[in-house]
Amino acid sequence: PIKNDSIIDWMDDFATSGFTGATGSVGNFISLYSYDETINGSANNGFVAPTDSSDIIELGKGYYAYIGTSSVNSSDITVDACGEAYIGDFNFAITYTPSSPVALSNDDGWNLIANPYCSAIDWDDSHWTKTNVGNAIYSYNTDLQQYTTYANGIGINGGNNIIESSQAFWIKASSSNPILTTTEQTKTTSNNFFFKSISSNQLPSGTLKIKLSTIDGSDETIIRKMVGSSELFDLNMDAEKKISTQPLAPTLGSKLGTEIYAINNFETLSNSELPLYIRLSKPGMLKFEFKGVVGLGSEFSLRDNFNGNEIGIQHDTTIYVILIDTINVANRYSLVWDTNNLTTNLKRTNNINKVTVYPNPSSDNIYLNQLPLQSEISIINSFGEFIYRSQNKYEIMKISIGDLPSGVYLIQVKTSDKITLQQTWIKN
Repeated sequence: PIKNDSIIDWMDDFATSGFTGATGSVGNFISLYSYDETINGSANNGFVAPTDSSDIIELGKGYYAYIGTSSVNSSDITVDACGEAYIGDFNFAITYTPSSPVALSNDDGWNLIANPYCSAIDWDDSHWTKTNVGNAIYSYNTDLQQYTTYANGIGINGGNNIIESSQAFWIKASSSNPILTTTEQTKTTSNNFFFKSISSNQLPSGTLKIKLSTIDGSDETIIRKMVGSSELFDLNMDAEKKISTQPLAPTLGSKLGTEIYAINNFETLSNSELPLYIRLSKPGMLKFEFKGVVGLGSEFSLRDNFNGNEIGIQHDTTIYVILIDTINVANRYSLVWDTNNLTTNLKRTNNINKVTVYPNPSSDNIYLNQLPLQSEISIINSFGEFIYRSQNKYEIMKISIGDLPSGVYLIQVKTSDKITLQQTWIKN
């Protein structure tokens, strides 16, 4: 937010690499980039390194920077900027450049910009001018190694409407001649320390938040029933998924047509199925957390499109699955309703949800209570290996587990109609 500040003024606070005048050189590693939307081709082509440490830090331009005290973690760092603060209305220099080939058109319009003021600003304030610009904003949350996303009152991965001083964020222009301006009136005294999480009881009515967690991290997506929204992607209502730059980080979104959504608003669905988009780096245990189920106004199921298994979801819940095949995971899971209208309740009898596993954790024996007759009981380790299988003939079953190594396991109960209960259990 300081006029005529230069990269040199940052270098007394954190080290840089990869350009003339940088603190040092770590191989070919470049520690600082800005972004040029006009560069043709894939969106990744737009990252531009500085030419010299004397380059001016442009007001309103976002920078993608490595800031740390080690390659693994970091101590706290204070970054200062001294000089004349910018005051007044601000017109962001955003662009929209059609791609060649057209197949890359989804990569068009991304602009990395930054708050030009010494104050936080409110993205929802009425004094913004947004012409041919989407209503979603994205920032990179380094702790999660995921992009936060915020649009129309709701966010994922900590995304919210308050943009801190010096915070860089992404917006997407939708067509030629985009305009984005802000005024002094958008300033706010709110201070979120860059990111702020929204708890489940703060979810707006009709909002379903799904969180996917793996050993390598987590990601979130939102599905919302909202009056006036359509199934088609709308830059003023929805937010597309911005994929993490970290290859190990999991990705979760919903999918309609070819569009992958971070935030998906619609009033009705013409189909009874909403595919989920998932990207994983390796097999293992997946944890799905569903919040806001009752507020969505409809019961539904999580369906495994590979084996046809469905798990009924009637309230906020957590579901664990073991996944071995990561190649075909992108379209493996879907949310399924029994009607085209989300206001109709799903009529499903699923007695298997009453099964209880106890004690948990345990060291010698576990018991399964209220089992459906003729069900198959399996125990799966964290590598996806079936280490126990048995057919059950009684409502209560005892399994001796004293010889199993300590760790986290998945208890799976399957009946003839392929309805499955899956629950984690810990061996002491």
